[in-house]
Amino acid sequence: MAAVLKLGFIGGGEMGGALAHAMRKFRPLVSTSRNNRNLEIVRKCDIVFLCVRPRDIAAVAAQVKGELKEGQTLVSIAAGQSVAKLRRLFGRKARIVRVMPNLGVKAGLGMCAVAKTAAPSAGRVCELLSLCGKVAVIPEKDFDAFTAVAGSGPAYFAYMLAAMGRGGAKLGLKPADSARFALQTMLGTAKYLEASQASVDKFIDQVATPGGTTAAGQTALDESGRFAEIVEECLARCAARSKELGR
Repeated sequence: MAAVLKLGFIGGGEMGGALAHAMRKFRPLVSTSRNNRNLEIVRKCDIVFLCVRPRDIAAVAAQVKGELKEGQTLVSIAAGQSVAKLRRLFGRKARIVRVMPNLGVKAGLGMCAVAKTAAPSAGRVCELLSLCGKVAVIPEKDFDAFTAVAGSGPAYFAYMLAAMGRGGAKLGLKPADSARFALQTMLGTAKYLEASQASVDKFIDQVATPGGTTAAGQTALDESGRFAEIVEECLARCAARSKELGR
C-alpha cells in the first residue's frame, strides 16, 4: 500500500486485540481504544475498526457520529449488524465495510469475510486483513452462514480437540501428552488438506481403510447416525443467532 494509514480500534476484546496485534507487526501506526478514547480514535485515524459487541454498536455510533469525516472508513466486525443498519446508525459520511474475522488472525492464519460492496475502501481493508490470514469477499446475505462455519468455527474445532484430549487420557495417556498429540494431529490434518487440495471425503477414505483401526473408531461416530446432524444443528443455531442480533 502506497499511503501510510493510521488505523484505529474501538473495542479491546479478544477479536479487536487480535486484529490490532496482527496488524501492528506489519504497520507501526496502530491506535487502540481501551479507556473510552473513542472520539480520539475517530479524529486521528483513517480506518477505524469497530470491535465492539453488537449490543454496544448503537451507543458507539451516538458517541462518534458527529466526529466522522467524509470518506473515512469504518470496519465493523459486529455479528449480525448489516451495512444498511450501520449506515443508519453512523450516517453516510463514512464508508462502511462489514467484516467477519475469526481468532485465527492472532496466529496470522485467520479466515476473514468481507461483504461485497462498491465502496473503494473495501479493497484496502482486504489488503489489511490479508496480513492476518485468508480473505474472502462474499455477498452480505451469506454472512450468517459464514459466521457459523468460520467466525464461530474455532470454538467448535477446539471443542472436538478437547474431547480428543480427554479421550486419550482415559485410555492411559498423560493428559498433557494426549492434548499435545491431538493438537498436532489437528494441525497436520489441516496443513495436509490445504497443501494437497484433496477432498475431505477422499482423505477420510485414505485414512480409514476397511477393517483397520480408524474404521473401527469411525463406527462409533456413524452408528448413532447423529454426528453429522449434530454439527449441522450447531451451525444452524449459530447462524440463526447471528440473524437475531441484526434485528
